[in-house]
Amino acid sequence: MHKISGGRLTRPENLHLTLAFLGPTDATRLAELEAVAASVKLVNCSLTLDEAGYWKHNKIVWAGSSKVPDKLVTMVHDLRDALKKNGFRFDPKPFKPHVSLIRDAHDPGEPGKRSIRWKVAGFSLVRAYRDEHGLLYRVVSSCPKVD
Repeated sequence: MHKISGGRLTRPENLHLTLAFLGPTDATRLAELEAVAASVKLVNCSLTLDEAGYWKHNKIVWAGSSKVPDKLVTMVHDLRDALKKNGFRFDPKPFKPHVSLIRDAHDPGEPGKRSIRWKVAGFSLVRAYRDEHGLLYRVVSSCPKVD
């Protein structure tokens, strides 16, 4: 797909699913944010990424899921509810799990059929920033993984 669409492949260490996008957050609230995240009951499930698409508005090729496990939906709801109750703002768009694969891409047309199992066993608080190589992500803290 990259040969067709061009653009920049997402670095393997940057592949992620966003559960709640907070945007700029006051650094003085980091400990509070970590406590909120730690209060959420973690789930152990698998997500099958079996869809692919292209967002023209931001030129991203992505992989997503046609069926989201109820456990994952519940965890995301609980996380967002805890964030809201503690005064943290986040993007309120409905949760549609996806992984951004290629940025600054051209429309690749009809994607091929593949599926990937994504193991969900915890989550991390991640900070996005840019450097001369583009967008990077740094894990600020991680919630313990579920066995």
